[in-house]
Amino acid sequence: MTTQFSFANVVNQVATTINQAGVTSGSPADGANLQVTDTTNIAAKGYALCGAELIYYDAVIDGSHVRIGTAGRGALGTTAASHASGDAIYFDPIVNAHVNELQNFADQFAFNVMSFGAKGCGTTDDTEAILAAIAAMPGGATLYFPPCTNGYLVSGAGSEIFLIDKPMNILFGGPYAAIRVASSVGPTTDVFHYAIAGEFPPPRIEGGYIFPQSGTPARHAFNFDVDATGRVIRGLGIRGLHVEALGSSAIFLTGSATNTGFFGNVIENCVLSGGIDLTGYAGDSIRILNNIITGSGIGINLMNLTGALECLIEGNNITNAGGAIVIDTPASNGFCGLVQIIRNQMEQIPAYTGGETAIIALKGSSGRPLREVNIIGNNLDPQGHLASCIKVDWAINATIRDNIMELGTSDHINITANAIRTVIGHNHYASGYATVAPTITDAGVGTIGTEKAPALVNSWANTGAGYAVAGFWKDEANTVHLKGTIASGTGTICTLPVGFRPATIQRFSVESNNGAGYIMGVVQISSTGDVNMLAGNNVDLCLDGISFLAALP
Repeated sequence: MTTQFSFANVVNQVATTINQAGVTSGSPADGANLQVTDTTNIAAKGYALCGAELIYYDAVIDGSHVRIGTAGRGALGTTAASHASGDAIYFDPIVNAHVNELQNFADQFAFNVMSFGAKGCGTTDDTEAILAAIAAMPGGATLYFPPCTNGYLVSGAGSEIFLIDKPMNILFGGPYAAIRVASSVGPTTDVFHYAIAGEFPPPRIEGGYIFPQSGTPARHAFNFDVDATGRVIRGLGIRGLHVEALGSSAIFLTGSATNTGFFGNVIENCVLSGGIDLTGYAGDSIRILNNIITGSGIGINLMNLTGALECLIEGNNITNAGGAIVIDTPASNGFCGLVQIIRNQMEQIPAYTGGETAIIALKGSSGRPLREVNIIGNNLDPQGHLASCIKVDWAINATIRDNIMELGTSDHINITANAIRTVIGHNHYASGYATVAPTITDAGVGTIGTEKAPALVNSWANTGAGYAVAGFWKDEANTVHLKGTIASGTGTICTLPVGFRPATIQRFSVESNNGAGYIMGVVQISSTGDVNMLAGNNVDLCLDGISFLAALP
């Protein structure tokens, strides 16, 4: 069996690719014979070979003749008159050590949408031609959109314009290979809807430009549907895709807590208006890299399946109206985490329209916290539209360091009472682009890296007069430190919160003053957090130098 190609769209690419792959020698531009150096039978792919013979090539595109064939294959002819403009020709793929490149090349053009009647002029509706190409494709083939003048106009109703229910790749021939979505497409209709039963080789979507005819028609550019038993999308690569504003997220995941098979996938080097919504229970090992994400909605909205771990969000520029990144957990008990948010540029440039209060919101919920989320090396600027750069809610061991953060309307970082062992390392804090002291709202349990003021009781108060005020903090070694000079009280000084208490009673020698001079005092800290002066004098009492290992909360 041979594969039929459109005359004008393929001939130059065929000859060029053959030479670049090293299969042949000779110039494809002068009609010379190109000597085949090796052949491999790939009949299983649906192609036929003619043996180690010669390839003829002689072409002038759109208005002249073409010769492609093997020596002795008379049906293809050997003279310029053998083929008229617009004829269909047959090409027998030739392979050597570069067999994959040639097979991929042949796949692309075998299902070129123009070969099925698509015009790409922006006015003729190409939907039926593209559907015909999809229907003709065997599983595992590539749907190819060559460059066009004004976009392939598509339209439709219902759930989707194009249902992808078999394994396939989609390849766009660069930025001028565009899909123009008709303004008549309704807000519940996706452009591409992937709903494939079973597991299959990793699919790829490369290049291309999807844009509206006018307004914001359709819903999602790509909806990956794994909400059925047996549906799995793994190893998916989406690269170089440009989606202008449609009705909702550019990329969307449909799944459920019981049916999910979306893991090991990559979205990179794309421009995505409307953002990425993976709240349909994404699995392990998701990569979102080097994208420009803008428009309405949340930039990256992620919720992993219970137990799913390891997601990398790196190098993105995010300016969505609904905030940059929201990480949540599923409704069922359990946890997910190991999310790395690294070296992203995030600015709340448009007025905020979302439901969170920070550029990055680590949500989670009771009984299903996020774990081990690292926010490192990012630039965050609320632009006066949001309360905080980062909000940590139901999360355990979140780490925030090496970021540049502009002050929000309330603070730089907000850590709620639901957060446990949040680590705040070195960050650069700014307001009006001038360096300032950090403004951190910290109600968390065992937060590391922020100083807290104790609630002094029993008439204890800061000494003042140039002495350091009382405070406590915990470092990354889980060691609690106390500081400051206090006076005038008796007995219990304060009670340290959970996360800042020792596992057993601890006693420390400290300096105190009786008005005439310094004398030694003793401070005891119990496992319940009570800090007591056991000995010494209260003219002043120095807490500097007290440190101990905290019990885990």
